[in-house]
Amino acid sequence: MAAELTFQLLTVEEKRQNQLPKQIYQIADAAYPAGSPWKVQAFRSELNRPDSQYLVARQGKQLVGFLAATQVLDQVDITNVAVLPNVQRQHVGTQLFQTWFATLEQGNQVFLEVRQSNQKAIGLYQSLGFARIGERKNYYRDPEEDAILMMKQV
Repeated sequence: MAAELTFQLLTVEEKRQNQLPKQIYQIADAAYPAGSPWKVQAFRSELNRPDSQYLVARQGKQLVGFLAATQVLDQVDITNVAVLPNVQRQHVGTQLFQTWFATLEQGNQVFLEVRQSNQKAIGLYQSLGFARIGERKNYYRDPEEDAILMMKQV
């Protein structure tokens, strides 16, 4: 039987744990078909930003997913979301979003970009109430691809 899934919004001190950027990177690298779009140092830099928020999912003591965002006033930008492949299709992503939405104030606007080819993620985001509001040409690299810009009013 699998260990219970728990969710935790990381504190400033927890975000500065030395091994955390590498753990987050490993989840993203395993989750994305082309590998992590960010390197370990990029995660380290974002984790050290005072406006960054990280919600992590754990199965027992193992990190299995995360949602990262930054917020300025009522605008929230999701910078990264990833779930390990062995727990995908078990609603971990949905639970990450729902847990995180519960921490936001009413009236916030939440934005994210997603690869045009990532139909699984687009379906998840639409099921959570995100709507397509635009496109960013050649936004992604390795491989080059357009991004779909999505938004949800909380």
